Amino acid sequence: KKQKGAGQGITVENIRERAYLEMENKSFGNASKLFEQALLHDPEDWESYLGKLLCTYKKQSMEEILAIKPPVEYRTDGDYKMFKRFAPPEKKEQIEKWERQTAIARKNQSEVLYTQGKMVLEMAAYNEAIQKFNGALAYQPDLAKAYLGRYLARHQLKSIDGLRALETVPEKDQDMVNAMNYATQEERDELEEIFREIEE
Repeated sequence: KKQKGAGQGITVENIRERAYLEMENKSFGNASKLFEQALLHDPEDWESYLGKLLCTYKKQSMEEILAIKPPVEYRTDGDYKMFKRFAPPEKKEQIEKWERQTAIARKNQSEVLYTQGKMVLEMAAYNEAIQKFNGALAYQPDLAKAYLGRYLARHQLKSIDGLRALETVPEKDQDMVNAMNYATQEERDELEEIFREIEE
C-alpha cells in the first residue's frame, strides 16, 4: 500500500478521514456530505453510514446517541439500517448491545410517561392525560395499559372503577381494541368481565 499522502488520490478512507475531522470541528453538515461522497465510491462502506447517522444527531459516537434524553429511535433511520446491514461480523455483538440498551431506555421512558398520565387522569385532567399516554405509546406501541388509559380519558373516566360504574356500555373504539390485543390474559379477562357486568 502507498504511504499516507504519497499520491494515493481519492479513496474512501481519506474522504472518510476528512469527514471525521469535520465532525471534530462540529461541522456535521460538511461531514455528512463527505460521507455521502465516500459512499459513491463504496456503497457498502458501513463506517460512512455510521458517520452519517452520527451527523444526523450531531454526535461523535454511538455512546453519545444512546445517552440522549429522552431516548431517540435511531433504529428506524435508513443510514443505521445500512450500517447494520454492511457492518462486519465482529460488530454484530456491539450492535445487539446498543439495541438492547435502547429498548430498555425507551421502555423506561414509556413507563414514566404512563405513570404521569395515570396521575393526571385521576385528577380529571383528561386532555393532559391523553398527551401523556400518546407519549408513552410513542416509546412503546404495545403498552396495553396506555391504550386503556387513553380510552378512559376520552370517555372522561378517571379510572377503571369509573368504567365499571357505568350503566351503559361505552363505544369500544380502536384504543379498547388495542388494549385488549396487547393485554395479558388476566387483564383481558378483567375488561371483558367489566363489559359483561355493564351489559347485564
